[in-house]
Amino acid sequence: MPDFLDKTQNPDEGDETAGGGAGATSGEFDYVELAPEGWYEVIVTAAIFGTSKNSGAAQWVLSLGCPELPKAAAKYYLTNTPGSQWRVEKDLRTFGLEGPVKGQPPKRYDASDFVGKKIEALAKHDFYQGRKNFKFTEIRATAEGPGARAYQAA
Repeated sequence: MPDFLDKTQNPDEGDETAGGGAGATSGEFDYVELAPEGWYEVIVTAAIFGTSKNSGAAQWVLSLGCPELPKAAAKYYLTNTPGSQWRVEKDLRTFGLEGPVKGQPPKRYDASDFVGKKIEALAKHDFYQGRKNFKFTEIRATAEGPGARAYQAA
């Protein structure tokens, strides 16, 4: 199983240094550029439910990875706020899931509804604290899969 699909690894922990023994005392770093902007076919490698630090709203944090281009990896935030209800519904439909409905009990989702699913994600570069970053700003269903079927039915 490729590392990016290993659900036993915590995506928030750093990678351990390969080599198996004592660490080397010297090494080289090459210049690494951000992955280009555009649409990527990605796989959800982790999904963690919690509360947004900014708004206090319920949110899923999805870790997205691109098997063909490992540097095209980032988190995608699915935050349930009143102003983003349209986006929550659209993003859930990407995974073939129904969004919450006014006047009905809350919908429950599980990490397995997201992890391992292949979707497409739009990557953009932005600046945060003066540094250029790579992030995913939008997701959509691939041509096949549960999300594509959900969009065809809608």
